[in-house]
Amino acid sequence: MYLFSCTAKARKKLEDINIGDEKPFIVYIDYADLFGAEHLCKLYLMSEGFHEIIIEKRKQISNEQIMNLQEHDKDIQEALKSGFHLRMFESH
Repeated sequence: MYLFSCTAKARKKLEDINIGDEKPFIVYIDYADLFGAEHLCKLYLMSEGFHEIIIEKRKQISNEQIMNLQEHDKDIQEALKSGFHLRMFESH
């Protein structure tokens, strides 16, 4: 599993987000290799209405870490269940 810290701009008006607003995200991708996980990260954000995606940090989570964290971390649980999880933050 990979975690990405990234920013993306809204390309359409969403609930509390205006066109052009830049938002920070943590994206969890349960995928085997970094190259594919990065592309999936961008595709999932684009499908939610964002563009100009900049990945700032990348981190691989080992299977051992996943086993230790999954019981208490709902984001990891969701990523394991659906293959990904997007978490948007209010500010950097």
